[in-house]
Amino acid sequence: MQNVKQEEDVIRLHSRVKVKEKNSDKVIEMILVAPEEADIRQRRVSVATPAGAALMGFREGEEVMWNVPSGKKTFQILEVINPE
Repeated sequence: MQNVKQEEDVIRLHSRVKVKEKNSDKVIEMILVAPEEADIRQRRVSVATPAGAALMGFREGEEVMWNVPSGKKTFQILEVINPE
């Protein structure tokens, strides 16, 4: 099987992501994890949540939108760090 090189700035499982809420100065940092590894106190967000699912496959610099309790919000992806 061929080894597929993953792009460094694409969000995937175990990515550490920093996003900024558009129209606000609010910055959120999180690590995307499998549902059984989720722990909001450690900012470990499940890929099955609206935020986690919305971010998968996007890359640094792009904008993404997802539903929050107050409605849909747009976020800019500031930084993506993937494990080696």
